[in-house]
Amino acid sequence: MPKPPTSFDHALIDPASKTLFLADRSNSGIDVITLQGELFVRTIGGFVGLRGPADSGPNDLALVPELNQLWVTDGDSSVKVIDLATRSVVATVPTGGRGRADDIAYDARDKLIAVGNDSDDPPFLTFISVADRKTIGTLEFPGAGGLEAVLWSADRGVLYQAVPSTKTNPGGEIDLVDPKAMKVTKVFALRDCNPHGIAIGPRGQMLLGCSPDALANGARAQVQVIDMESGNLVAAITETGAADIVWYNPGANQYFVAASGMTADGTKTGAPTPALGIIDAASNRWLQNVSTFAGAHSVVGDPATNHVYVPLPAQGFTVLGGGSAVLNVDR
Repeated sequence: MPKPPTSFDHALIDPASKTLFLADRSNSGIDVITLQGELFVRTIGGFVGLRGPADSGPNDLALVPELNQLWVTDGDSSVKVIDLATRSVVATVPTGGRGRADDIAYDARDKLIAVGNDSDDPPFLTFISVADRKTIGTLEFPGAGGLEAVLWSADRGVLYQAVPSTKTNPGGEIDLVDPKAMKVTKVFALRDCNPHGIAIGPRGQMLLGCSPDALANGARAQVQVIDMESGNLVAAITETGAADIVWYNPGANQYFVAASGMTADGTKTGAPTPALGIIDAASNRWLQNVSTFAGAHSVVGDPATNHVYVPLPAQGFTVLGGGSAVLNVDR
């Protein structure tokens, strides 16, 4: 690789090709890793790379399987379309913002891409037609302290948008968005969370990665499980938290929490203890924390093998295999 990946964001696995893709800002591209042997293949370039906190990229990825495409947000407020057959950028779709395009989701029913322009004021969602690669509208979030994860639920036909804070809900909220109407249909108010990551789990529930912002605001480190229909709190799990990205593994029925901001006592004054938190989704009980490193804020996995992949700054990946062994993938 040109240099060790010191800055990265989301990762995604294409189950059809058994390939992992990582948004690697420090190498200005998308790292391609084959899961057959867990080996680095190449970096797909064409992205702005590591600049400032509001204009770096690439950031997040969405798979459009029926077109064999990967849509990736970038720091220049655009979305790059990658043809997975040639592994090259074939189109750039501008979103019209001043800051980066960040989190992304694919509404497979309506063939729409939703992109969070989190660094603009006010932050907004951009909706893009996959068919003609054109922006069809936006949805602003006045008074919101940015936008984080956006997730499409096929079962409910809505997008779930994590909003870290608003004037009405300083602890954050989850907004339900109708992608065709491009409007918020319901708001779930949160306390002590300031959510970043979202993972849809079993029984109509979802896990929220309550962020380090919550610690800074005086809350205890935690993740929260809420009901996807009512927004009611099902469980607050305090053994792990101060997280960014979270992921649900249906193969093992477990949640994984990239708790890069976790501390020894769960408070803002505690000694840093970054970890990967593991939670039993059947009981919503914490199982264990696996030590990681500062900046290890991303996680993704392969339900077919139950291997879980955590990128580590300047090191590569740590792979949890079968719930036990920890292996290093040489980059």
